[in-house]
Amino acid sequence: MSWAARRKFIIIASIVGVIVAVLAVTVIAIVYETPTCTDGKQNADERGIDCGGACLYQCLADVERPTVRFVRPISPQPGRYDVIAYIDNRNPSLAARGVRVSVELFDMDRISVGTKEATVDIPAGATVPVYIPEAYRGNAVVAQAFLTIDEGSMRFYEPPVRHTPPVVSAIETEHSGEPRIRAVLDNPTAYPIFDIRPIATVFDREGNAVAASQTYLPQLGAQGEAQIIFAWNRAFSEAPARVEVLPVIPLREP
Repeated sequence: MSWAARRKFIIIASIVGVIVAVLAVTVIAIVYETPTCTDGKQNADERGIDCGGACLYQCLADVERPTVRFVRPISPQPGRYDVIAYIDNRNPSLAARGVRVSVELFDMDRISVGTKEATVDIPAGATVPVYIPEAYRGNAVVAQAFLTIDEGSMRFYEPPVRHTPPVVSAIETEHSGEPRIRAVLDNPTAYPIFDIRPIATVFDREGNAVAASQTYLPQLGAQGEAQIIFAWNRAFSEAPARVEVLPVIPLREP
């Protein structure tokens, strides 16, 4: 083969090689999907489907599941039952937003008389009170309640900023025909806290919840304080042995 022919062959081969390379890159770019934490697949360094590794959300297999400490139906007036429950999150640095829970109520014969659903935020390392007013209205005597956490809605992540609830102090109880509980909320932070929903739970000497109520505070100023009041229109069955006030505030978007 003459030099001119070899030169022509090299030029043509180079052009074909460039074209093939461009086509290959184009096809790969079209066909190949870059792994993401929302593609519904376990890829890259994920430990499960869209969880673990570099993803924001942790896999449930790597998380200690929240536990239900107690669920209690309470009757503030005839024909009405509220429900108070505590959920404990033993993960010190992981939180979950918008967790769905359902409460089923049973009568004295263990027959289901109704189900209520709610959505709760679970801060890192916190006890979360779940208060459902008017969970049941009717003639049945509600004897038991069970709370179920929807695991499909639990997506735990490490908040970039630690959840800082208000501090509760100066709890005072007025045990009368129309009981009152007063408390003070203190904001220890340098920024305001919004949408506070404090929940008060009254316990008897055996440690059983016998009453609960909630109130609402739209804003608590930076390093400010506010008095909150919980009220009932019927006397407690006995003088409270213990009162807990737990403020609930919504978690920020991860």
